[in-house]
Amino acid sequence: RGLGDVYKRQVLQIDYALSLVTEPLMKPLRKVIPPIGSIDIVPMVAIIIVIVLIRIVGRAYTQLCSARLHPSIEADSTISLPPAILRTLPLRIVPFEIHHNGNVFADGIDLTNSDFYSLLRNSPTLPTTAAPKPGEFLKAFSEAAQYSESIICLTIAGSLSAANASAHLAKSESEKLYPGLEIRIIDSHTAGPGEGLIAVEAARLASQGTSVEEILQAITRLTG
Repeated sequence: RGLGDVYKRQVLQIDYALSLVTEPLMKPLRKVIPPIGSIDIVPMVAIIIVIVLIRIVGRAYTQLCSARLHPSIEADSTISLPPAILRTLPLRIVPFEIHHNGNVFADGIDLTNSDFYSLLRNSPTLPTTAAPKPGEFLKAFSEAAQYSESIICLTIAGSLSAANASAHLAKSESEKLYPGLEIRIIDSHTAGPGEGLIAVEAARLASQGTSVEEILQAITRLTG
């Protein structure tokens, strides 16, 4: 008898909860779903919709929680990877600056690779490049901090550019803003396609759920 009362109370609680979430659906559904004979199927349809939505939201939440365990891979734009490849990888690009005739363009955003080479061929004034400012790296780190707890940032060789030093400055600021966020700045000791190959492999491993330390070991093997 005691268990029966508990069971009845639980059923009533479930029924009440379902009514709260299905009631707003009833009116619009009745406009498009007529009864079948004397049977009103709208309540059942509403329940099915709610169950499906719960499953979709639950799956999305699970994927989001899982994604936070994956490190975010970032690299400067000198890797020059085609957009078709970038779209398939969890890889965030921090753009170099391109200066031309008093204008400053974000590499890969304001100017494509073909635009840049067109300037080299056709303009009497050659464009110049500059490393991303710390603020650009900070912006990328802040965006990554929303969905990841660790960041691996690859840069062009420190002997060739100030990008690595800029990334380290942004790291110091990011660690103040996001306590617990782990950021590793890696000097690739290369540039262009060489850095691009390292970035692609790091992003591929991250997408498979590989740990930060294992990704760093793979990068070390590639950089020698």
